[in-house]
Amino acid sequence: MKNTFLLFFLFSSFTLISQKSKEVLLSNELDKRNITTKAEAIDELNRNGITLSQAQEMARIQGIDLNTFLSNNFGLDFSENQNKSNLGSDINDKIEVVIDTIPNKNFTSSNQVVDEIDKTYFGYEIFENNPFAEKDYLVGNIDEGYLLSPGDELRITVFGNNALNSQNKIDLNGNIIFPNLGVFQAAGNTLKTAKSRLKLFLGKFYNGLVSSPQKTFLDVSLTQIRPVTVNVIGEAKTPGPHLVNGLASVLNAIYSAGGIKTSGSLRKVLLYRNDKLQKEFDLYDYVTQGNIDSDVRLMNSDIIFIPPRLNSVKLEGGVNNESIYELKQGETINDIINFSGGFKPNASMENANLSRIIPFEDRVKGEKYDKYLSTINLNDNMDFELIDGDVLSISTILTKRLNEVTLKGNVNKSGTFSIDAFADLKSLILIAGKGLLPNTYMDKVDIIKENSLGEKSFKTYNLRNILDGTSTINLEQDDVVKIYSLTDVEGEKTINISGFGVDNKTVFWRKNLSMFDIIFESTSFNELEFQSKVLSSRVDLESFNNESGKFLRNVYSLDDVVGLKKTFLSPSDKIILYSKSVTSNINPTITIFGSVNEPKTISLNENMTVEDAILSGGGFEVFAIKDKVDVVRKLTFSKDALFSRTISINVDMDYLLGLTKSPVEPFYLEDNDVVVVRKNNRDDLVATIKINGEVNLPGVYSFPKYGLKLQDYVEYAGGFTDFANLESSKLLRDGKAVTFNSKSDFKSLIVFPGDEITIGSETSNVLVTGTGIYLETFSAWEKNKRSRYYIKKSGGLKERIESKLVIRNNGSSKKISNFFSNPIIYPGDVIVVEQKLPREKSEKTIGDEFVRIFSIVSGALTTILLVTKL
Repeated sequence: MKNTFLLFFLFSSFTLISQKSKEVLLSNELDKRNITTKAEAIDELNRNGITLSQAQEMARIQGIDLNTFLSNNFGLDFSENQNKSNLGSDINDKIEVVIDTIPNKNFTSSNQVVDEIDKTYFGYEIFENNPFAEKDYLVGNIDEGYLLSPGDELRITVFGNNALNSQNKIDLNGNIIFPNLGVFQAAGNTLKTAKSRLKLFLGKFYNGLVSSPQKTFLDVSLTQIRPVTVNVIGEAKTPGPHLVNGLASVLNAIYSAGGIKTSGSLRKVLLYRNDKLQKEFDLYDYVTQGNIDSDVRLMNSDIIFIPPRLNSVKLEGGVNNESIYELKQGETINDIINFSGGFKPNASMENANLSRIIPFEDRVKGEKYDKYLSTINLNDNMDFELIDGDVLSISTILTKRLNEVTLKGNVNKSGTFSIDAFADLKSLILIAGKGLLPNTYMDKVDIIKENSLGEKSFKTYNLRNILDGTSTINLEQDDVVKIYSLTDVEGEKTINISGFGVDNKTVFWRKNLSMFDIIFESTSFNELEFQSKVLSSRVDLESFNNESGKFLRNVYSLDDVVGLKKTFLSPSDKIILYSKSVTSNINPTITIFGSVNEPKTISLNENMTVEDAILSGGGFEVFAIKDKVDVVRKLTFSKDALFSRTISINVDMDYLLGLTKSPVEPFYLEDNDVVVVRKNNRDDLVATIKINGEVNLPGVYSFPKYGLKLQDYVEYAGGFTDFANLESSKLLRDGKAVTFNSKSDFKSLIVFPGDEITIGSETSNVLVTGTGIYLETFSAWEKNKRSRYYIKKSGGLKERIESKLVIRNNGSSKKISNFFSNPIIYPGDVIVVEQKLPREKSEKTIGDEFVRIFSIVSGALTTILLVTKL
């Protein structure tokens, strides 16, 4: 301990020296140890296992502001923010100090380790949520017998004829200092005694405080309680020293230590004071009843010891809290049941199972098994003692209920009922079941029975006889009564209607339902479109013949409404409607095609003309021939020996524009006609070309006629600039490149409407890229330089090259071979070099490689050996 830091030395050895003296000693100690910088102070703290926050707290307890002191001596600022940013990272925390209920502090510190609670063990979950974490002690409620000590703080108020308001902390000498009045010895007095003595002490200076009648009054209250250090050792989550306040109890200190591990005992927590056992605590009293002896206040240097668990006994089954419990010696089944909160209502008392491991002292040598199961009747054995490792399983009663019968089926209220209330079948149906639903099948009611072996049987009765009292049937335990509907027995009674104007539709049959009723409610019977397209001369009705087992078809007419209303339907009847399409086309169409805005196929209207068709197609396009159109008419080949013919029709523009009510010579269209609007060839061609790049006047130019060459358009654009390069130029036609590689191509290449010409530039760089080179580069173009020249400028080739390719700026490409092909590079070209993918070696390949290398090495070693011997 020779090198123990000055703070530790000062705080432990000079607790009764005044604050001023302590600061002088602290300064001398700093000089003696040659500590002059922040880093040296931190290193000294670190070597002695003390964090900066702990040193600050220790100094505060001793009445020294460490921040102020160090700032005055070193010019250092050990404030909270600085501590967080720099100082804290320089110190290796070795001691965890939990400040317990000191003002503005919580029980759980930021350094405290909180493990997840294993809830299979009973009681430990009380430490999961700290009930004191945000609760300061209400010091105003302290009893009068509280013993004052250094560190306690009193608020002393004199009022009446005289006034005094003083906040005083008891110093390390046990005194309260009143400026201009003197020193009052407070430590060692109870709070009650201190109040009496203060009244006498202050009565010397304030008239009326001790006289009669009293005209000056005194109030004394404790505003801050001294912290004390206790040691929590054993099976605590964070064992070690902890700071708590002077009112803290054993439970408070355990919470400060983060609680107890599941390996620790809740039944035997020991408090030692002055090397003697002060008290033993059983925390089950707190967990199960909310009781704990809080009268035992902790004092400085108290030791709380948490021993290992006494034992582990598991309780499961029909209890309120299944868990693993800790029992004291001699505790029984009755005790563990009380700890669990008692039995559940469905617990069985007659056959609890106890699984027990034979204790070490009772085991017989040579026996194969050391675990056995006992069945206990809890009515007689609640005092049975349990031991470590026992597993007590409380079974539950059978789920089966007595005195019940079930009613289900076609009744108003199905369910399970008591036989006592409804002993016979009639009362069960009419009273418990609230009577029958409509459509009940009256010739049958079934009762399903089950005997003690689980075998089922049923009996059938006539429901009418039961309800009119002809038969009386008594019910038995677990009877299930089933009431049937006509649907259950006979199936659903339905009618189907399908065909024109209606989806395949099924409706429920009802009495006096006619054919007209179904047709009217299933179709748009009165709509004109339906009437115009439906085949009114025929509607079929298919009825099921019970004798033959087949459907019989009858034909009716939709025009005979009276007859349809008199034709009543039977279950399973099918009605089928037809459209006029069985003999004719009910949806005639024509097609408008060619140079119109919206070419399409449309329905043919009555008296529809070619002008009407043009309007339906959105009108003429810009370059359409508007005065005449063609109509292609489909012919009947067997009649005319022709497939179709074309009819040329003059368009009546006045009618088309709505200036007249009808065409002068109307041409009426027929089903399948195709109206074709034509346009002259090339009228819709794009009338411009575009030229960009290295020309003097780039831009858009007109396309006057066919036959003009690329050279002509370059002349229109003012000719080439000084940087033009034909080999890297390109021409795009319909988005695709048209290459030209020489001046002859330049003079002979014909330009088409819409072409886009780009004249290449010698200022364009050459790009070398791909996985087969070491460095992707852009290089300035140099005349007559070839591909390998640019590849070398990129660091050369890697091994195992897959391909080398030049992609020309004009849209063409050329391969680069290893020996013969080394093409000239033009401005804007891209050289792409790709490396082969890495090859995965098989086990055989790896083995062969190993043998090859080993042979080479062996041969080399042999050669060296022979040379050495020579």
